[in-house]
Amino acid sequence: MTVVKEMFTSWVVKCCCMRSRNLLFVSALILVVFLAIACRVRTGSYTADISTGMPSAGLPQMSGRLYLSDDHIRLDWGLMSDVFDLKQRKGWRIMRDANAYMELGSNDLSSFAPEMTNGSLCSHTQVPSECKLVGTEVVEGRTAKKWNVFNPNGFHVSFWTDEQLGITLRMAMSETTTYQVTNLRQDSVPASMFQLPSGYRKVERPFKP
Repeated sequence: MTVVKEMFTSWVVKCCCMRSRNLLFVSALILVVFLAIACRVRTGSYTADISTGMPSAGLPQMSGRLYLSDDHIRLDWGLMSDVFDLKQRKGWRIMRDANAYMELGSNDLSSFAPEMTNGSLCSHTQVPSECKLVGTEVVEGRTAKKWNVFNPNGFHVSFWTDEQLGITLRMAMSETTTYQVTNLRQDSVPASMFQLPSGYRKVERPFKP
């Protein structure tokens, strides 16, 4: 009887140990999967062509280049470049022809990479109650969320944000495209692209958005 009891006790201990190891393995696996999903956002480096403007409203058409690497974005518009830290949501406007720069904030970034909370930009709009997620569409071969945002000036603005990267792929007012990203592809981007050039002087901006 004692032998049987000892065998049973040993079997219970082994089962408990195996169960503990299995639970630890499952927990570790879940953590790895979670981290992998979380790290999909804004990982890697990308380049793209960009264009903006609305001639009917007096805004001239401009074209440029976009550079994205992890938590930084740069938009080149000729002799002017806007560089942002996407986590801190601030950056600079670099004016190469004047060897000068001015500081930029979250409002300056909102058109190109809207601030999100729990995957939604609505709480960061001027009229959150009038913001809604329209649906999901494919833009330039990428899955994008379409948002309808109301501007207090009396018009609606549509945003298409890349589901994985969180950046704006297209923006339109009254069905007229005012900003667009094309030819987005993975590419190597040097870290120096997101650094403030040495020797540039700081200037104050004439107004703040």
